[in-house]
Amino acid sequence: MNSLSWMIYLADVADSVSNTLAIVTVASVIGCVSSIIGFAASHDRVWAEEPKKSLRNAALWFGGMVIVARLLAAPIPTSATIYAIAASEMGEQVIKTPTGGKAIKALDAWLDRQIAGEPETKE
Repeated sequence: MNSLSWMIYLADVADSVSNTLAIVTVASVIGCVSSIIGFAASHDRVWAEEPKKSLRNAALWFGGMVIVARLLAAPIPTSATIYAIAASEMGEQVIKTPTGGKAIKALDAWLDRQIAGEPETKE
């Protein structure tokens, strides 16, 4: 596989990882909120101390998972960004070829004629 193939593959993987981390984040927020509500509801003296401690620990764990999932998801680029990087890489390789160099020179000459207002010559 060449570098373009890897970029296309990574674009697909990035979407999957991003979606998975989003699901983990949502599930962790739900777990955190549920644990906080359970802890608040158990704050009276009816509940034993152990369930309160478990709910508090669960809330802290889920809250930590939210932070970790978001920190992991933040640097993952979108598939559109990866495709743009791949296109940029391929464009750079094309420009470095002899034909690409000629095309740039021809485009520069055409642009210069357009700016100067010279009529096009038909050959």
